[in-house]
Amino acid sequence: MQTVSKEVCTYEYQQKEVIAPARIIDLGYERAFKSFPVTHCEHKIVKEGYKEKEVESCYLEGVEIPYRLPSVTANIHDFIELAAPVPEKKCRLFRYDVPEIVCKDEVNKQCVTLLSLAPDHVRATVSLVVDQPRGNCDYRNLEQTTQICDIVKKVKVPKYNRPSYGQYRF
Repeated sequence: MQTVSKEVCTYEYQQKEVIAPARIIDLGYERAFKSFPVTHCEHKIVKEGYKEKEVESCYLEGVEIPYRLPSVTANIHDFIELAAPVPEKKCRLFRYDVPEIVCKDEVNKQCVTLLSLAPDHVRATVSLVVDQPRGNCDYRNLEQTTQICDIVKKVKVPKYNRPSYGQYRF
């Protein structure tokens, strides 16, 4: 096992009273009047000799119309109290164990004794007869096939047959 240490940090927030400058703007409306010219037209009947004629006469008249004009009061500086969050860093050291895994190859040598099968014919007689009403009695030869495997090893024999080298035989 291997022990590892790690530092973990978190932030906690505390409320802190702060005095901050503020600008207060006062928005108001002033009532104003403006004179606008308005055209008035009248139809009059005028006599010209023996005939009467309709004439339109127009004149301008000034009419005062009220409206509201927004007004902004100059900036007034003031100070207000605010509660602002202030971060505070807190760290802790954690220790934990990491398991160590070791991988390796493991080799085992074992000897196994195998039986060998030889081809053979076996004759057997059946002594039990089963009565079947619809049965079909046929003679059959039962066979079982076996597979025979031979292992052939090739052994190198040195060219020079000197007693100091020895002979390889298996």
